[in-house]
Amino acid sequence: MAEAPARWDPLDMTAVEGIRSFEADQPKAIESVVRTPCDVLRMTQALLLNGAAAALPHARGKDHETPLFFLLHSVADDMRQAELNLWLGYTVPISWALRDALEATALAVLMWKDPTRSAEYWNGREFAPGKVRKHLEDLGLWSGMVGSLWLTYTMLSGVTHPTVDRLLQIMDERETDAGVVHTFNAGGTRDEGRLRTFAGLAVGCCVDVAMLFEPVLTSYLSDQQGEILGSCARDVARKAAEVLESNLAVRHEKPIDPGEAAEYERAMHKRIDKPMAMFQEALEALEKSAREVNGAKEPS
Repeated sequence: MAEAPARWDPLDMTAVEGIRSFEADQPKAIESVVRTPCDVLRMTQALLLNGAAAALPHARGKDHETPLFFLLHSVADDMRQAELNLWLGYTVPISWALRDALEATALAVLMWKDPTRSAEYWNGREFAPGKVRKHLEDLGLWSGMVGSLWLTYTMLSGVTHPTVDRLLQIMDERETDAGVVHTFNAGGTRDEGRLRTFAGLAVGCCVDVAMLFEPVLTSYLSDQQGEILGSCARDVARKAAEVLESNLAVRHEKPIDPGEAAEYERAMHKRIDKPMAMFQEALEALEKSAREVNGAKEPS
């Protein structure tokens, strides 16, 4: 007599245990790609937490300062979450954490620049990204920094929302003898290209966060402490640049097939064209200003 088929069990844990097994092997499997970007994320956490510890004793107890320092610590926590998820190759949670960090950073800067509006920014109201961007511009934030924030935020939003971009991060393709197999690893990946893309976004966020919080923290510190903090913020930027340069070198060695990437590239450029243009214009203006200053310093 044929054996009866096993009873289907919707609570069978095989798939879940498979994900846990995948997670356990991830750090060792992807260490060569993610170690340095994770170092940059840790440097940013240290900068924020140590800067806050030095600044808090000099806070004046004003209404905007409690939410300001709360947001700063929230950003440090977001960076920690991004670091943990980068070690596991979980690109979607990385995007959530980084996007939240940028939102909190923008609100903190707005509160610091215009304390009279802190209640407006802190009473639970939701602000459209375009409105936040406009407020930052109105308060005189350098357009290059606004453009950088806008650019990174836009790229992250494509993954944090339930779109095709996000689906591509959660489902993984693997080639086997039987052909291509689609597997689910809760968003984890070992694909070097994906890991480098999100590592690049992570270190870019670190630069934005470090440079935006530097003047906030420096306003509470002594001149000497402010100089040290500024130097450390630039160290974060230099380390991030090493990651980005490494990623570009690898991409040049292993270029993406233009035929396969054409449609995705068009969709991506449609989203980022405006923030990219703003960022480029600001950089060109800065370079022009630097040339003029250097020209004026040259001996006649």
